Amino acid sequence: MISVSAYLPNPNSLFHRYIHIGSFFNPVKPYTITESVGYRTKEEMIQAGSTDPFLNSALGHNYEELAYVVFDSNYKNATTLIKDYLNEIGLFTLGRFGEWQYYNMDVCIKKAIDLARLINKD
Repeated sequence: MISVSAYLPNPNSLFHRYIHIGSFFNPVKPYTITESVGYRTKEEMIQAGSTDPFLNSALGHNYEELAYVVFDSNYKNATTLIKDYLNEIGLFTLGRFGEWQYYNMDVCIKKAIDLARLINKD
């Protein structure tokens, strides 16, 4: 099974990513998850999807307020300052939200193992 993602770094497009999940079904289905940054109504998503020939109808709609790390020109300085401070007071950060990184699960697991080793060593 293959899920193919397509990223669209286009400020004129509502969707920034298409995740074609149809290959997870047997038989294969023409299903795609669309994503956008920021709050969008179901109606906005349906309207934007109507311009894509392969998107036929909306099956659902979901909004996650804190789903993505926002990388801007101040990202590196801000996150370094925060992580350094937390480290100074003895708090460890871990994972997507703790490290402000878009990690996949395998990276999160490796980081957790590394942190456990560090804590156990001390």
